[in-house]
Amino acid sequence: MKGGAVDFIEKPFSDQLLLDRIYTSLEKDRSRRTAAASDHEILASYDRLTTQQRRVMHLVAAGKPNRVIGEMLGVGVKTVESHRAKLMDRMQAQNIAELLGMSAVCAKHRAKGES
Repeated sequence: MKGGAVDFIEKPFSDQLLLDRIYTSLEKDRSRRTAAASDHEILASYDRLTTQQRRVMHLVAAGKPNRVIGEMLGVGVKTVESHRAKLMDRMQAQNIAELLGMSAVCAKHRAKGES
């Protein structure tokens, strides 16, 4: 909202309404800051990946199976599996769904021209 306002309260208002709106605003700010910190950690992890691990990550995120990734990169399936295991470890992803979320964060920041 203009001028950084997060809400408007019409007069007359109760003290409780004001306190509730302040609490809600603080919670929204906390959530935004937590998300930004999480994105920062994901981007820092992404920066630690090798070029090949990044390629594998993008292809995994695109839904490509290991065999196809290997063909596209000119490496064997075992090599793809090794890169995939290392990138999962470096990104601290517990599963593919988590890695896909991280990949989306990286793509969002790349689209903005960040990191």
